[in-house]
Amino acid sequence: MLYFADDIDTVREIISCTFEERAKDVSIDQTKLDEFKATRYNIVYSLDEKYTNSLNLKDESTRIDNTFELQIRTIFSEGWHEVEHDLRYKCKSDWKGFDNQSRRLNGVYATLETSEWTMIKIFDELAYSHYKDREWCAMFRQKFRLRFTDESLDEALLSIFEDIDLVKRFFRLDRSKLIKDMSRKGFYYPMKLQNLIYFANIHKIKDERVTELIPAMMLEEMSD
Repeated sequence: MLYFADDIDTVREIISCTFEERAKDVSIDQTKLDEFKATRYNIVYSLDEKYTNSLNLKDESTRIDNTFELQIRTIFSEGWHEVEHDLRYKCKSDWKGFDNQSRRLNGVYATLETSEWTMIKIFDELAYSHYKDREWCAMFRQKFRLRFTDESLDEALLSIFEDIDLVKRFFRLDRSKLIKDMSRKGFYYPMKLQNLIYFANIHKIKDERVTELIPAMMLEEMSD
């Protein structure tokens, strides 16, 4: 379950870089322009030989295979599905002849989906407002929408960010691509805002002033 709808494809791409998708078992509903309804986003993966052997199936191999299913939803979507599954799907007879109420319940889902994208827009607008006010920590928090263990930036980095053109380059980073790069490189450092800035500089910005602040180990390990 994810906070934001725009993370769904990001998560799929990250997982699919590690495990093999079974194309015939992918169940992703295509949305229609004139319709709101609950959608499935389910993917079945196969484990490679290394992972399969680690399961040590032995005599259980006839009953347990080497696949698993990943179902991706947002928190809003999951909440609606839980209610709908327990109180409509499992009680279909209760809803016979009550099409108006059923349609209104679907309307709740439409509202939630619209709210999800509106929420992302609000965070983007907030990040831009902080950018204009030169509130860099707040800008980055709202821009990247991640759970940071430390959201501060040290004075040396803030001093470099007196260069507005440099800050603009960071602000224009593609959030999804940065997250995928972090996964690809096996980023394991504490999720501090400053560490994220360092990583982004290593892979995207490459500003020499920021590079001088990056710990040597991180610079060596996270570089391509």
